Amino acid sequence: MDPVDETHGAEMSTIASRVASICALVDVAADETMSARRVAAISAMIHDITDETTTSSNIKRKRRRMGSARSHEETGTLRETEYDLVSKARHRATGKTVVLRALQPDCGISVGVLLHEACIMAACRGHPNIVALHGMACAPGTSDYSIVTEFVGPTLHDVLHDRIARLGRPFTEAEVCGIMRQLLSGAAAMHGHGIIHQDITPKHIFVSGTGDEDQTALTVKIGHYGSAMSTAEPDAYERYRFAGTWEYMAPETKVWTDYGTRVDTWSLGCVMAELLTGERLFEVVKGLATNQLYKIFDLLGVPGKKAYREFKAPCTDELVDLWRRDQQQRGQHRSRLREKIPEKTLSKEGFEVLKGLLTCIPSKRLDADAALRLPWFAHTDHHALAPAPVPAPARAPVVAAEVSKSGGAAASISAMTAYSGQVALSFFQRALRSIRLAPNEV
Repeated sequence: MDPVDETHGAEMSTIASRVASICALVDVAADETMSARRVAAISAMIHDITDETTTSSNIKRKRRRMGSARSHEETGTLRETEYDLVSKARHRATGKTVVLRALQPDCGISVGVLLHEACIMAACRGHPNIVALHGMACAPGTSDYSIVTEFVGPTLHDVLHDRIARLGRPFTEAEVCGIMRQLLSGAAAMHGHGIIHQDITPKHIFVSGTGDEDQTALTVKIGHYGSAMSTAEPDAYERYRFAGTWEYMAPETKVWTDYGTRVDTWSLGCVMAELLTGERLFEVVKGLATNQLYKIFDLLGVPGKKAYREFKAPCTDELVDLWRRDQQQRGQHRSRLREKIPEKTLSKEGFEVLKGLLTCIPSKRLDADAALRLPWFAHTDHHALAPAPVPAPARAPVVAAEVSKSGGAAASISAMTAYSGQVALSFFQRALRSIRLAPNEV
């Protein structure tokens, strides 16, 4: 291994270990009221990580004190929910625009949630495609804490739909290529520090520039780390299971099994498809927990028996076998992704990326680094890529209707109900431990 690479790898490992240690401190105190001294101490540790990820290790650093909310003048509200208040503000000394995220009074959520999120962001700081953490702030004489981050701009969701309203089309392939290169680069950096975001959606990606006149001017950054976890945290998978936005969650998160960083590349595949079509690839299906899994397999094909064993979810084997037989009887056992996004919309090289990100079996799915090495991202002239917009996709069939076409409807519904009960019980047992700021309201 190259000495530089070896040193960099050791630094990343050290940061991951420190993040896990800080998160453990936060979690120990999660069920009690933290003293101002403890919050300040943990905040200082987070600042140390921030400095390590953005400055040379040879530079001597001073431990910072927690910032004061008086240093910022609020200029507007970006979002308000029953859990949190997100405001746009101006730093009085520098004039820079920042974002303040504070908990609502009496929301029942510990400041530890903010500290955990700040710690995750600190580990990822310094990458141009990740929203930067500035630190924590507190209103003097109170226990009102805020996360302070850079202000980027509107969400990718809003930019996409504004674009459709103004131009009558979503992004072109060339534009999507530029966006995906940035997002995969940010994800690769995040994963290198052992961080899994778990909730990458267009609403949690922020945009500066419009790209209307010069697509290179459009910069995207991954934000909103309320559902993120460090893989080095003890029992992380138990505490953060089922975190995320349902429509963008990978198939392995729908069943009781462990997962890794490739849940994020699945989410990025969903984002990529949405940028090309203007529509979510998988609409949310309410009701039984396995309905969303059916939605995925209905479009991409049910994995073979041997491949599906990787999910290690025997409680769903009978149900998935039923779906597999039903698809074979209907002659629809292969992926229909290419029908949804044809070659006039996405070139062969681009589809190689999309298909690789949206692979149901985690071990065969592209990770962020591997995706970036594919030929699609080697183009120097992105205008040569297919720019045609895509017509609105056909409305997806209702799951219940599709299941009823098969000969085993009763067995399917019974299996769905049993599995749903297991998932619901597990979810509510962990609700108080895994609560996070509302991730779908941006």
